[in-house]
Amino acid sequence: MGRGMSGHFVIIKASGEVEIKPRETRPTLEEVQKAVDGYVQLMPLKQFGGRFKWHGELAQMLVNEDGRSKNLPPNKVATQLLRDFSELWGKDVLLGDVVLLTGTCRWGN
Repeated sequence: MGRGMSGHFVIIKASGEVEIKPRETRPTLEEVQKAVDGYVQLMPLKQFGGRFKWHGELAQMLVNEDGRSKNLPPNKVATQLLRDFSELWGKDVLLGDVVLLTGTCRWGN
């Protein structure tokens, strides 16, 4: 990671509120778990058509892996992002608060 590089830790709340936190380092697992209120699942976005971008930046999407069993509310904003990204997403709905990681915040490569 070079100087001047940055990323975003974005929380898309089920209420529709979006928190954008610019930062230069990856969030910890604990930070993401707190944001989604539980265990984290990285969405396999490559299977839905390639590289997912948020405002022009490559992004990863993380969700609460127990959203359905915990009866979390639907996240219409995050679901629409996926539908806009790929027709392959279908009719399933993301539940609970969702995290996007961009730039230097992304986990792995």
